[in-house]
Amino acid sequence: SQMLYQELEGMLSDDSHYWLQRGSLEVEFGDLRLAENFLNQARGLSPNDTFIENERAYLLLKKALEQPKSLAAQEFVQEATRSIEAVIATTKSGPYPFHVLGSQGLAWSRVGIQSDEEKAKYLSNLKRTVEKGVGLYPDNKNLRELRESLQWAYLSLGLSPHHR
Repeated sequence: SQMLYQELEGMLSDDSHYWLQRGSLEVEFGDLRLAENFLNQARGLSPNDTFIENERAYLLLKKALEQPKSLAAQEFVQEATRSIEAVIATTKSGPYPFHVLGSQGLAWSRVGIQSDEEKAKYLSNLKRTVEKGVGLYPDNKNLRELRESLQWAYLSLGLSPHHR
């Protein structure tokens, strides 16, 4: 498939969604440096595309998860969260941004947040966001399952009521 992409590249190099697809594939299964390169190409061609913004946020979350102890990780998560919340607020974005933030945020809560109180606060915000997604897309099984996972993670912290 690498050859196919190289042939297509010549024809599609000015198509932002081509670069978005390449970037998305790398974010999901491959090389985050390549993903960043492809998504930057996409963004350069379509600076206000919410799909590209969402995928860049996904990339930032993945980068944070790769090195949760790094200084940059916290900033990546904050930027990604702001970015996805903006996508959700401004468009009929579909369930995907809710899922990216919820699933990657859940993973982040496990590796990137030490204090249970901070974790509870973070999970509580994620739950609210995913709940909103479930409200907008009630038929989406992935979001409903994610809501359960977030609820479970939150409750399993077992903090006393005055912390909530």
